[in-house]
Amino acid sequence: MTSKTLLLSMTLLLAAGGLTAAPYRAKLLHYGWDHTNAFELAERYRQMEETMPFDGVMFPLTNEGISTFYIWDANPWPDNVFDNALASLKTCEFRRFTDNFVMTWISPGPVDWLDDNAWRVIASKFGIVARVARQAGLKGICFDSEPYANFRWNYREDCGRSFEDVKVIARSRGRAIMTAIAAEYPDMTFMAFWLISFGRCRAGQKDWGLYATFIDGLWDAVPPEMTVIDASESGYALVNQTGALRTSLNIRHDYANFVSPENRAKYRRQCNAGFGIYLDPYVYPGWINRDGTQLVTLFHYLNNLLYSADQYVWFYSEKHRMFSLNNPNNTWEAKLPGLDKTLRMAMHPEDFLEELERKGAEGAVPNRWPNPTFEMKEAGKDDTADTSFTQVAALPRGYSAWFPGKEDHSLAAVVDGRLELQNGIVVIVSLPVKGGGVYSITVPFHGAPAARLQGRVGFQTTSGAWIEQENTMVELQGETANDRKLHLLIGPAPDNAKMIILVDRGGDSKLGPVSFDHPTVFCMDDLIPQTTSYK
Repeated sequence: MTSKTLLLSMTLLLAAGGLTAAPYRAKLLHYGWDHTNAFELAERYRQMEETMPFDGVMFPLTNEGISTFYIWDANPWPDNVFDNALASLKTCEFRRFTDNFVMTWISPGPVDWLDDNAWRVIASKFGIVARVARQAGLKGICFDSEPYANFRWNYREDCGRSFEDVKVIARSRGRAIMTAIAAEYPDMTFMAFWLISFGRCRAGQKDWGLYATFIDGLWDAVPPEMTVIDASESGYALVNQTGALRTSLNIRHDYANFVSPENRAKYRRQCNAGFGIYLDPYVYPGWINRDGTQLVTLFHYLNNLLYSADQYVWFYSEKHRMFSLNNPNNTWEAKLPGLDKTLRMAMHPEDFLEELERKGAEGAVPNRWPNPTFEMKEAGKDDTADTSFTQVAALPRGYSAWFPGKEDHSLAAVVDGRLELQNGIVVIVSLPVKGGGVYSITVPFHGAPAARLQGRVGFQTTSGAWIEQENTMVELQGETANDRKLHLLIGPAPDNAKMIILVDRGGDSKLGPVSFDHPTVFCMDDLIPQTTSYK
């Protein structure tokens, strides 16, 4: 499991060398109606990697009418059925597409739960797919359990067996399939669009009533070195961080209660949470935010999912293509200009800091730090300082304070356009944030080489409860030891919250005061193009 904090990055953009400490983010995988196959991938992967902002792709293996999309029947495959596809995949030298998966569907069906031969054939097919995935260097198999054809995960009352009897059989079918997979590729990543996260599979005898039992059988045979991902399609509807985090926790922990007791410890060790996100609603009229903010909304939703998932988010679309050699006018980028940049920003926000800082310096994006030029309070005018903290007359308008010890209002003053701090005071500013937004915070400071300034950032609800506190800002060296700055890239911000920034003097007080000037808070949202109409 990956430990989550709101700290995306302690981004070290050093003056010499541009060293960057990248943040943790789940990886983004491509899937959709424009999926490729192994042969097309081998022909085009260089162009696809250059054009498509993804960490991997999901695709079927195919050969003369045989496809892993149609694995779910009693027609056996020769062991060498995908040898040509494997040979094509072995020619690929992926640089960006590091995490690729073979797609499988439960089509064409129908398959009777009581048909031993059919299920033996299906298990053998999964073994073939697992072997090709391993030999091709793929991450593993993706299992789409949604019925697109004739198979259903239900119990038929006319089958001549009781529901409890068929549950035992369904569990054995899952066990046989996973046994075949594990025999060929035990340390693969097995990902499914729905596992226990699909609530209807726990509803009883009808519809998906045997799916939970089938999943339990999968867990019976999952080897200890395998990673299982419930890459929930419910991500389509998770519009805020709270819902995404709650679902992630449910997948990794709570849903273990829906497998047998003997599988629960294994489930909690090896089951990770993932999500899907569906592009089409951000484009077509009447779905999401037709006020020009489709891309900003997509950025926020995707941020929440990439932050909440353990390893992967899969990106799904239908109407157009992410990559096209022959018709660039039919790409999603042509239909929704700025999409490519939006996806890249969500995946790797640190790559866009230079552009953000440059546009901020030019005034093309707003600085959200309250009163960065330290204008002093004026009599009769409202002070924008956070009244939950101490107000200090010597501080500029919009600034509050906290005193770890005895209050001394002489510990801060504006001197020559800089806010000068002595030991013993913490200066505080607060500002509203957008849920899902990513923020870059910079505080240039000055003082003796051994003197320090410290910065911490937290979030509070509008009612004052702390959500996340004391993400420490990183000290970066400037051109001289007296010319340094604190920096933090943080997000996605929680919904209905404010950001609290705390700045205080560190080091030996005998080294003299430390001052700071021109602090900035820039929001990544301001780099995202406004889209006012569907093309």
